[in-house]
Amino acid sequence: MKFCLLILIFFCMVMLGCKSSGAVKKGTSDNVPVEKPRSQEHSMKTVIVSLAHEMSDQEVKDLAEDYNLLVTYNYSSFNMCALSSSEELSETELSDLIRLLSADSRVINVERDYVIQLDDMEK
Repeated sequence: MKFCLLILIFFCMVMLGCKSSGAVKKGTSDNVPVEKPRSQEHSMKTVIVSLAHEMSDQEVKDLAEDYNLLVTYNYSSFNMCALSSSEELSETELSDLIRLLSADSRVINVERDYVIQLDDMEK
């Protein structure tokens, strides 16, 4: 019984220590600094395409040419490829391209090519 009481007292002291040391949940108070989200941008000319089946380099090239795109990279080990437009697209054009590619029977999924900044240090 005394052991349980000691454990309970220790637990309360630890909790009070955390509270007084400033360790609080993120975003629980207006006074608590909220972690700034990392920068995440996407390419306005490149999409990542998940292919329905394994395709040869020529088949991937044919797919790209059907949509007036270039093969940036063929991730053949993953049945994926990166396809790019020769020029930057508007948000509407990029969305339309994704919609068109997604409807192609050779394609499972299409995603924007994101650039994720891992280090938020300003240069």
